[in-house]
Amino acid sequence: MTTPLHTLLAGDAEKVFLNEDELAETIVYRESGFAPREVAALVSRVPPIELGEIGAGRAEVDVWVQNDAEKGVDKPDPRRDTIELPYELEGIGRELRVLRVITGDAGLWQLRCVGLGRQT
Repeated sequence: MTTPLHTLLAGDAEKVFLNEDELAETIVYRESGFAPREVAALVSRVPPIELGEIGAGRAEVDVWVQNDAEKGVDKPDPRRDTIELPYELEGIGRELRVLRVITGDAGLWQLRCVGLGRQT
């Protein structure tokens, strides 16, 4: 019997990408309307984007979490859900808001996040 692709994706997400002994780190995810909880995540710090001549920038973070109601996030709610990183990032801080969902499949959600004071 062949294993369905969506089952393979979910298994790879948990065992390979979200393995805290390898690539992942633990973050606190605050899903709108639910209690905060710790989940494994891949966190990619994107260099600040320069905006025009004034030299202002916006620091963003891409976060991948498991697409799972128990071990990850069932349905991200952009602009309402927040995350807390295990340590502060220069120019970003520790607490971030989910700005938008970049991609999602049977295994992972890719979320674009910004500091709580930077929601544009």
